[in-house]
Amino acid sequence: MKNIILAILLLTNAVANAQKGAHHISLGISNNGQLSKAMNDYYFSWFYNINVPNYKQLEYKTDLTYSYSTAKQLEFGIFVGYAQRTENYSTNTDKVNISQHYLSGMPFIMKGWNFKSIQVSAGAGIPYYFISDHDVDVTSTTGYSARMDITGGNAIGLNGLVRLKWNFTERLSVNGMAGFGLLYMDYGRENILYNYDTDGNLTGKAFSLQRQRRTTVPAPELSLSIGFKI
Repeated sequence: MKNIILAILLLTNAVANAQKGAHHISLGISNNGQLSKAMNDYYFSWFYNINVPNYKQLEYKTDLTYSYSTAKQLEFGIFVGYAQRTENYSTNTDKVNISQHYLSGMPFIMKGWNFKSIQVSAGAGIPYYFISDHDVDVTSTTGYSARMDITGGNAIGLNGLVRLKWNFTERLSVNGMAGFGLLYMDYGRENILYNYDTDGNLTGKAFSLQRQRRTTVPAPELSLSIGFKI
């Protein structure tokens, strides 16, 4: 009986060691590239018809990643990201303040191949993006003001992923990743413009429908991060 129990314990230990994996956490930034067309060509383009000398073409996103890798270098995890884009500028007649927020999440699976301290990985993920309402506040030198609210939206898709990881210590790494694929996007349902007089009273309200629904091949999302093996 003792021999049977010992054999079971040894077998259990062997299986556990064979399946032993590692937990990883990384923190980094990405170019929010998959939303760049919606951001630049739709939401922010209206005010750029004005001659504005300097404005952002890109807003970097902060990313947090958790993953678990098996002994066979299969990795399962999730990316979470957040970005806020703001524009503040003045023309000869107006002072303009614009803001919008972005939240993303992506469960993924990857397979890695090790070459000494370098690991090359490839896999796939399902990205989801939440786009907040686009808020524009305009104050004129003549005293009137206006506010525009454009409905946000969301996007979901399928990404191919490629990652290059340099393990410069046993627990620390530098990671570069590219994500590219298809997105179905649904955003910009309503566009409401409010006008106010010099006393702050509402003088007019304009409403229009500009909903955007499309499946697109967006620009790649590129990220750089520092990883920690737990």
